[in-house]
Amino acid sequence: MKNFLLSLLFFLFTISELSAQRDTEHWFAPYYDSSSTSATAYTHGLYFSTDSTTPFQINIYSNNTVIGNVTISKNNPQVFSLPAQYIRTITSASAAVPSSLGVYTQGSRPYFVSLRIYNTSHGEIVTSKGKAGIGKKFYAAATPITVSSSSSNFTTGIMATEDNTTVTISGYDPNIQFINYPNPPLTTTIILNKGKSYILAGLGNIVANREGFIGTKIVADKPVSVTNGNSNGFYATTTSADGSDLIMDQSVPVERLGNEFAMVKSISTSSANMEGGIIVATENNTDIYLNDGQLL
Repeated sequence: MKNFLLSLLFFLFTISELSAQRDTEHWFAPYYDSSSTSATAYTHGLYFSTDSTTPFQINIYSNNTVIGNVTISKNNPQVFSLPAQYIRTITSASAAVPSSLGVYTQGSRPYFVSLRIYNTSHGEIVTSKGKAGIGKKFYAAATPITVSSSSSNFTTGIMATEDNTTVTISGYDPNIQFINYPNPPLTTTIILNKGKSYILAGLGNIVANREGFIGTKIVADKPVSVTNGNSNGFYATTTSADGSDLIMDQSVPVERLGNEFAMVKSISTSSANMEGGIIVATENNTDIYLNDGQLL
């Protein structure tokens, strides 16, 4: 069986995604937010912890400049309140162009860190996978958008870890309309320096955007970090977009994917198909089997 990518939806998850990566360096690519108003804007925080009994400092960078630091040790976790301007944009001019958005953190000892995003209605936790989360080949896996709404979107942020990184993006629907990039060619190529990023996002009121970016291939010649999902997303089988959710995850490069995953259903009793999974094949002729060997 060939490798495949299982993307998270709501409370369903893979076992491999449950383990935060303990590392000395962590990267968080930015995202495009189509849902927030001044009353519903998201708050962001970086949550740090470690098993080291020796205290050590972690520097937090954006655009290769230190924007803050924390000192942590075992039983002494810390939270850094991250201003939205470093990780999120609502400005169309910031999409589909190289930018200084995104953050990365560095410490002298291994530690865990997650980016937590919330407002009064939604919340999401993006757990850094450390150096295991950076790589050269990824496939995007936002949720399908089932109700037309300009407050829904797909969003993928790509952040370079080295200078002169060439990134090639392909495989999206030819009719897709990116924000600030409405008529893209079949392949998009960009060059990023360390700490710089590039966001591709599309609004959910355009038919080709609703599923047209799922499975898009992202290939870089040097390691990059990729965050993708929806801000917001709506995938339930109802006729109203009320109840959309922030859906975000840090992608795993293809070389670290596996071929066996577990999914666990939540206690939701809704009949509106509010839970599920997305499987994106990374190789041709991939067979997918469920539970007792039933071919999907």
